[in-house]
Amino acid sequence: MAKSKAKRIHNSLVFNIVVSTTILLVIFGVITAAIGYSKFNDTLTTRYNESAFATATTVTQFVTGEDADAYLAGDKLDEHAQKTALLKQFCENQGVYIVYIIRPLEEYDYHKYTSIINCPSDRSGYTPWELGSVWEQKSSDYWGVYQDLMEGKLERATVTRERTASAPAHINSLIPLKRQDGTVAGIICVQQSMDLLHKWGNSYAIIISVTTALLALVVITAYVFIAKDQFVKPIRTIMDEAQRFATHNSAPDVPLDGNISRISEISALAQAMATMETATLEYIDHLSDAIAEKQKIGAELDIAKQIQEGSLPSRFPAFPDRKEFDLYGIMNPAKQVGGDFYDFFLVDPDHLAVMIGDVSGKGVPAALFMMVTKILLNEGVTSGLSPADAMAFVNDRICSHNQAEMFVTIWLGIVEISTGKVIASNAGHDQPILTHPDGSAEFVKAKRGVIVGAMEGVKYTNFEFTMKRGDKLFLYTDGVPEATDGEQKMFGLDATLEALKTLAGNTPQATVEDVVARVGAFVGEAPQFDDMTMLCMSYQGGGGETRTFAADPKELDDVNAFVEGFASQKADSPKWLMQLGVAVEEIFVNVASYAYLGRQAGDVVVKLQWIEDKLSITFQDHGKPYNPLAAKEPDVTLSAEERKEGGLGVYMTKRLVDDVRYDYVDGQNILILEKKL
Repeated sequence: MAKSKAKRIHNSLVFNIVVSTTILLVIFGVITAAIGYSKFNDTLTTRYNESAFATATTVTQFVTGEDADAYLAGDKLDEHAQKTALLKQFCENQGVYIVYIIRPLEEYDYHKYTSIINCPSDRSGYTPWELGSVWEQKSSDYWGVYQDLMEGKLERATVTRERTASAPAHINSLIPLKRQDGTVAGIICVQQSMDLLHKWGNSYAIIISVTTALLALVVITAYVFIAKDQFVKPIRTIMDEAQRFATHNSAPDVPLDGNISRISEISALAQAMATMETATLEYIDHLSDAIAEKQKIGAELDIAKQIQEGSLPSRFPAFPDRKEFDLYGIMNPAKQVGGDFYDFFLVDPDHLAVMIGDVSGKGVPAALFMMVTKILLNEGVTSGLSPADAMAFVNDRICSHNQAEMFVTIWLGIVEISTGKVIASNAGHDQPILTHPDGSAEFVKAKRGVIVGAMEGVKYTNFEFTMKRGDKLFLYTDGVPEATDGEQKMFGLDATLEALKTLAGNTPQATVEDVVARVGAFVGEAPQFDDMTMLCMSYQGGGGETRTFAADPKELDDVNAFVEGFASQKADSPKWLMQLGVAVEEIFVNVASYAYLGRQAGDVVVKLQWIEDKLSITFQDHGKPYNPLAAKEPDVTLSAEERKEGGLGVYMTKRLVDDVRYDYVDGQNILILEKKL
């Protein structure tokens, strides 16, 4: 606990401010004292020297160079004593310890000394020199100054000596003593004590230190109180508010404002904190609304996705009771919903419509456009239009209400299940691929029409090709060949074609899933920006037969033989075959007798196909349009004489078979009979 409290104090703002300020003031005081002491000492030393030089100069007024020669030789002692008496009072007033003459020997290895004035020993600490005495002392390194004075290189000099065992600290002020001829006879040395200099310097340093300490104490005290009120407390208030806001994300009871401190930066910080809190709360509110809206949009997109997926065939096998063909399709949107679509449905028992489309754009608009297009296509095909006419029908309807200026590419084909013949039309879509059991594959090439939605009044064309047993028709959107890897390389049409060649024996589902896997392996982790849709249909053969007969009643025996021979493969009931024969005879004779009446002779195409346990017989002719089912049924309750002629054959046919349908498509009368076993 104690350590934790000490750590908190050590890390507190007040403690660090006090310590930092104290250190700065101490450093400032030390630097100031050092500089002041140095300048003060230099000034005193200069004043000392000037005084000493003045004293030395005064001495030269009483002692000449010739006197120096005599004093150093031990002569003129009486005269020396007289002059000494005159200077003694002067030297004492100047604080001089001793005045003496120095004369270096010729080689400057030794020097001679003689005392001129001895000051009181209690001041100098020296034993008084005997007047006129001479000493010789070996030179020291700094005595080169003496040589410069003797040789006239210096007019004056100063030598400072620290305290030793034999002498106190002192300063020697030196000037040359010249003879009348200008030559230097010796050096006058005036020696002064440094005790007073040190005393004054130490006093100055103590005053500076004490003043700095007192100033530091005053400044720290004032700074702490000011900092605590204008700095520490406001910072702590801002910090506490930041922690509270980070925890609760709510508005404060008392908002921060600019009056929290007189310090402009802290005041600005408080205002910035208050502004940030307000902006953050507003952002959270907007973000909550945005998240709620996004969740709502996400839910709506999920519903749109479910609706879109529900509009596409997704239950496979699609026609489990039909063994002549198999289908499988997928649509993987780049976004949650897409603009691609595929569809297939039976137009009638012998005709299967297959289609695929790719709407410009992505997302919800494309999905809505796709739904409209798909519904219109279904309407056009089920109304009996050929693929080209259905395409034109859809195009005109879309162009009349296409304010969004969107368009769609479509491939539409109608497969005649009994024969494998495909009638198709292309509105700007990629060419489908037809694979064969031997492993070969080819593009179903045909003229591409104008994309649907570009302009009104466009005419589209039909083209035909035939699927053989074991063939597969592979429809796709451009999201497959244009799938891009991380290096911006596309999967490509050639790779799609080559992949399908290796999948000749696969079911439609296995084929589609394998292509999806190959495209996925190619693109890796690279993001995709286009929907990817595929529809594959395999054709196993219609199991039927088709023959063309002349529209002549004389062909009836051949027609009956053709029908009976095909029907007897499964039917062994004489009654069933007889009923079928009567119905066939009635329809064929009717077509042969009246379809081409007044025109050139024509043909009647008869198609036979078993659909599970049901035999389908289709009669097709290019005669004048005539729907025998539209005629009013005869009243069989009347006698033969009372009934009008005609209508009885169709009436009988309806009762001999299970279903009779008529249609007129591409200039052909088509009548279909269906009879169950």
